[in-house]
Amino acid sequence: MKVEKIESTKERKLITLLIMSEEFCKRIINGVHPKHLKAPYSMHVATWVKEYFEKYGTAPMTSIQDIWESKRRVLNDDSLVESIATFLSSLADEYDPSDYRDMDYHVEDCELYLRDIELERLEEQIKIKRMSGKLDEAEALVANYKRGASVKADGVSLMDDIDVYEKAFSEGTMEPLFTFKGALGKITPPLYRGDFFAILSITKGGKSFALQHVADTALEAGNTVLMINLEMRADAFHQRLWRCVHMAPLVSGYYNVPYFIGDTEPGQPEDDTTTYRIGNKTIYREAANFQDKEAIQQTMRMRYRGGDIVQLTLPAWTTTVADIEAILDNYEYYNNKKFDVVIIDYADLMGGFEREDFRHRLNQIWLNLRRMAQERNVCVATVSQSNAEGIDGKAITLSALAEDKRKATHVTAMMALYGTEEDRNAGRVKMKCLVSRDKTAGIGEVTILQQLDLGQFHLDSKFTTQLQ
Repeated sequence: MKVEKIESTKERKLITLLIMSEEFCKRIINGVHPKHLKAPYSMHVATWVKEYFEKYGTAPMTSIQDIWESKRRVLNDDSLVESIATFLSSLADEYDPSDYRDMDYHVEDCELYLRDIELERLEEQIKIKRMSGKLDEAEALVANYKRGASVKADGVSLMDDIDVYEKAFSEGTMEPLFTFKGALGKITPPLYRGDFFAILSITKGGKSFALQHVADTALEAGNTVLMINLEMRADAFHQRLWRCVHMAPLVSGYYNVPYFIGDTEPGQPEDDTTTYRIGNKTIYREAANFQDKEAIQQTMRMRYRGGDIVQLTLPAWTTTVADIEAILDNYEYYNNKKFDVVIIDYADLMGGFEREDFRHRLNQIWLNLRRMAQERNVCVATVSQSNAEGIDGKAITLSALAEDKRKATHVTAMMALYGTEEDRNAGRVKMKCLVSRDKTAGIGEVTILQQLDLGQFHLDSKFTTQLQ
């Protein structure tokens, strides 16, 4: 039943996007054979879409209702009429363009579905020929089979496909999923779909808080984030994120908050040459409360512009990359939720590849997370534990990678997080960039002010060289 439900959901998505998305329709319509689809309503609606596209060169969108009114009169099957009417009536309510922002993924997903049903059809035809003893005809079916293709080609010609290169430089293509604020954003590269981002720090160095800041930053940019916890209790995992998003402590009271004081003359704006001191102020914050849940939800929905974070606690050492990919599939098929960012706390605690020794197992995990980021067109973020380097607060380098240095070759960006015990107690840590694939990150070390009792990993950040 699970497979059937997934298939019907994929076919429903295919028909929905054929109707509502001009880009999707243009890219995939040539590979759609309506009579080969499984659901009767799909066969008819896809036929109408193809007819409309051949005449007007675009998807029908709202015109599908006019098409339906003209076609329903000639349908003599009451059950078919009811299923088409039900599907089209739900289309306006259910379709949200923001659910399909990653169009490349949805095109590829539907193309795979179309290929699968074509192969299933071929398999059935071959079986019929074999059962009839017509082996020559069965072999001919195999020899003459041609894989269906959409408008999108596998390769891009420098001479012929100039539109593809133009798209690569377009504003939408070059726009990252999210960027960090303050000086941290100047040394950390913007994060895009397909990126694999990691933070390296010591044991109890604040790695989980750092990942929560990654999730919160992605959320503020309107992204949908999946956070997978392999390390702490589920309740603690939920509490930390809520405190991060709402700046809410466990206990109401007064809290010390550090801040930067610019050394400028009155009325003089701050710039890259400004030096800073660190001051402290005391603020009162109420503990988390849920007296008006409806108002809380409404405020968050307005603030985060359709973004969301889904938290999931899974067992360490047995959860695999394949498990995470199955979760992504199930959320999309059953909950219509396509994630932009996947955060794992943390990858070194994952399972799989048990036949490998520990070092090679870690390499396989990180390599496959990179593959998942590329194939799923999502940004993956995790943390890794450093060796003894950094325990005394000194700057962490790539030599601090525990167990396997090959991790650095799989990431698109890696940051180091470190600080002395005195620094951490005073609410400040330091970060620098260790790896940046596109060389877009700045060079230097930043000091980050934080208040972890309020769930705040990053209150503000400045280059350490600017501090007095």
